[in-house]
Amino acid sequence: MFHPSYRGLQTEAAQHLGLTRQTVIKGGGGEFERHAGKQIACFGLRDGAAWQGVAPALTDDTRRLDDGDTDPAHLAALWAGDRDDPFARAVVTGTAALALETLGHDRPEELAQSLWARRHRARAA
Repeated sequence: MFHPSYRGLQTEAAQHLGLTRQTVIKGGGGEFERHAGKQIACFGLRDGAAWQGVAPALTDDTRRLDDGDTDPAHLAALWAGDRDDPFARAVVTGTAALALETLGHDRPEELAQSLWARRHRARAA
């Protein structure tokens, strides 16, 4: 979500589409992913009603999401497990946890961590 003034509009559109659960965030600098080092305001729908919440920071690391590293090979290495970057991993799992919570999962953070840890097993089977 890039513009806070559209939060309500997106929620109204979701209601018109018959959605009962929706989450809208502003990721920290206009990004659509959760910034792991910042508290994130969340808006949307829960059981068809307007809802607001807060997702706490996941780390004390306050770097920018776009820290100048635009090499796609670094993202591929993170996914492959050849690069360890706790901040980047927290961005991925934290964003996934918000999506899982929107879907109604009871322990979205634990599930996101588990899915991350198992991300290569499905391919190997």
